[in-house]
Amino acid sequence: MFCAMPDNLNSVKKHSYPWQTLTLKYTLTNFCESSGEDKTHRRIDAAFETWRSVCGLKFAKVEARPSVDSHDSNSDADIKI
Repeated sequence: MFCAMPDNLNSVKKHSYPWQTLTLKYTLTNFCESSGEDKTHRRIDAAFETWRSVCGLKFAKVEARPSVDSHDSNSDADIKI
């Protein structure tokens, strides 16, 4: 579930996505303090592994870079969590 919408993995078809690349870069800019940073990273990695196994996309972690513009904390990341 993401954004309060249930995932429907049966409707995901390989190679039917709008991105120009098969590798999406992501960064974790915040984490749940009750779980801790390490556990949060492991959970995110496990979630992306599930998506990779279903749709064939690859996910590459990139480090967050602070920015003056709070809306652009990491311009290299396609997904900001």
